[in-house]
Amino acid sequence: MPILVPVLSSIEGHPEFIAAIAKDADSIILLFVVDSEAMPGRFGFAAGEIRIANATMDRIEHALREMNKPVKVSEEWGPMLKKIDNAARLYDVTEIRLLEQKNRFFEELVRELMQKGHRVTIIPLPPIAPKNKTGIL
Repeated sequence: MPILVPVLSSIEGHPEFIAAIAKDADSIILLFVVDSEAMPGRFGFAAGEIRIANATMDRIEHALREMNKPVKVSEEWGPMLKKIDNAARLYDVTEIRLLEQKNRFFEELVRELMQKGHRVTIIPLPPIAPKNKTGIL
């Protein structure tokens, strides 16, 4: 059965996260939700960030295909929780894998998904390399 990976920010394009979502997955559904009602400071992509979101999704999809993982990409508009819940039910996923985020909105999302009966796995943030003096990693 497939797993669902909602892409909540551009950090999900990190190679360690991609490797973690691919581990033991038969197939992967990547979900990007445009939540135009998202308030500033919340996670997720607002309408003005669609270009960044698409680039992140493309990067993840490409990396997963290189690992020979079947990937389906889904883009939805609407409330984040509702769209993730609907996609999990539609695709009959066994698990939702999320990159850990350090904010109360993420904690609320995880709690509500679990209350709806979804199995949620939180993947810890990978260490971020410090920038050198030129600002390039």
